Amino acid sequence: MKSWLWSSGLFLLGYVVGTVVGFALYFVNEVLMWVGLFTLMPAVFAVLFYLYLGMVACPPETSLSEVIRVALYWSALSFLLDALVYIAVVPVIFGTPANWGFFIDQSPWIWLSYLSIFAMGLAGRWLHLRRGTRARVSPEPAHSE
Repeated sequence: MKSWLWSSGLFLLGYVVGTVVGFALYFVNEVLMWVGLFTLMPAVFAVLFYLYLGMVACPPETSLSEVIRVALYWSALSFLLDALVYIAVVPVIFGTPANWGFFIDQSPWIWLSYLSIFAMGLAGRWLHLRRGTRARVSPEPAHSE
């Protein structure tokens, strides 16, 4: 990975957005929470992948392998933070016992959210390649005769 710092920082930004939105919508309705997260988070994480690729000046030739590495890292971080936050921290805050069945209770949606990180990475890469190509291609100067 070209930058652990940028990758970690951008992931944490996306995770905080997802957690805040998820908590807010959960108190309205659990189904609405999943619909909201699967609507908002793909756009947020695709933009974060795009920003990451631009920040590390990733060339097109290595962008796919970089996206795969970052997506693996972000999926692992997401799983670990979900385990920490929803099994340990949230129950402490609300005074309830640890929710050891969290991943079972949230199936299949939570597993789909981890897999979708790869699709978001490909969308961010597509945007990175598209905008990078547009920036490199300059129109030919007009000829005056």
